[in-house]
Amino acid sequence: MKALFKIVDGLDLKNPYAQLRASIDGEFFKVEEREFKVFRPVTTASYKIHLKNIIANISTNEHELIEQNKSAIGRGVVGGLIFGPAGIILGGLSGVGTKKSVKKRQYFIVSYLSSDGEICNITFLTDSVSDPVTTKLFNKHMIKKLARVKPVPEVEELQAKIKQEEKEENTETIL
Repeated sequence: MKALFKIVDGLDLKNPYAQLRASIDGEFFKVEEREFKVFRPVTTASYKIHLKNIIANISTNEHELIEQNKSAIGRGVVGGLIFGPAGIILGGLSGVGTKKSVKKRQYFIVSYLSSDGEICNITFLTDSVSDPVTTKLFNKHMIKKLARVKPVPEVEELQAKIKQEEKEENTETIL
């Protein structure tokens, strides 16, 4: 299964506006940076993360307030989008004005342990390149694949800490 995204944060792309195609390639989460050349997409760069290094992934949405006036549409600013080992905190969006509408934005977030031992996050945006249903299906597909992989000890420890914190806080996190 494959899904299309745009990058929000977490990857240093050659072209920050490139279309990204994510997939599970054997034991790797693979992200291909793609550009359109002669009416078809061509992969210009590829990034891989071993599945045993992935701490968690989630498909989520956020409401964006859109302010409308007669000259342009001003968008609300994302207050915060943080995905760490303790879970997800989605910040609110703000806007000013009198006429507002709500737009849902779909995100796919992957948290992993880098080769340097740092916790890193990649945040993808689904809007304009795919639909939320595909993102949710890809997330479920990835969760199933991750369930079959034994994580490295450091990732296993982080996952155990996350579960323990969730129990202590008595909260639910959808992974």
